[in-house]
Amino acid sequence: ALATLLHKSLRIHSIRAGRSKPGLQSQHLTGVLLAAEISQSRLQNCVIGSTDIRIYPPAPIASSGPPRREFQADPGTAGSVTLLLQASLPLLAFCSTSSSSSSTASPPLIKLTLRGGTTVSHSPSIDYFVHITAPLLARIGLQIHTKIIRRGFFPQGGGQIEVNVTPRRATSPLTPLLLTEPGQPTRILAFVAGIVNAGGGAEAQILDGLQATLVMAVEKVFGRSLPLEFENNVWIQDASHAQQQGQGREAVS
Repeated sequence: ALATLLHKSLRIHSIRAGRSKPGLQSQHLTGVLLAAEISQSRLQNCVIGSTDIRIYPPAPIASSGPPRREFQADPGTAGSVTLLLQASLPLLAFCSTSSSSSSTASPPLIKLTLRGGTTVSHSPSIDYFVHITAPLLARIGLQIHTKIIRRGFFPQGGGQIEVNVTPRRATSPLTPLLLTEPGQPTRILAFVAGIVNAGGGAEAQILDGLQATLVMAVEKVFGRSLPLEFENNVWIQDASHAQQQGQGREAVS
């Protein structure tokens, strides 16, 4: 994304060279393909297993914006939808409208439909993105609205989100974000998304365990207790998730 924004060709080599399965896997390939589609870049050697790829961007993105306003991506696995967002949002943030557009009219929304895992290990959950990442991006001027259509867990994935992004104009740069003061938290907001067996009582056990963990963590970090609230917990008992496993536990102060 950065190379495309700077209008510079890029070579990436030794991709995942130390892994048992080196090279691009489905999730990585999907992210590169999505970024290339948005920016209309040309790719070389971009296939599953490749350890060396090249990206050739066209004219600068800011000159006219993408020809389409809707994009989709699906790795066909439980690959994280938030990592796909990380690959695409820098491009969408600077996709200004054409010079013929009104300087006062709001830029048209760009819609992303992403499928995969919404709560998987080693990546931010979609709840983290909604409650932490998106509000921070809004503070620098990037407006993102996310709708969770379906949750997806390891190993099947199958989750789906819809994200609407309002791109910035070339004449309206993003605002710098200053995070030098931590602030004083007044409460802890926690929420859980997980797959449970109907009638097994797992919901109460999960909430009790998370509450005990958070109480100890808050007192250790802040030296005092804070009000703890659970909000919008999602319990999935759909039979189609029976072979999947997953829980997402988030806390926001």
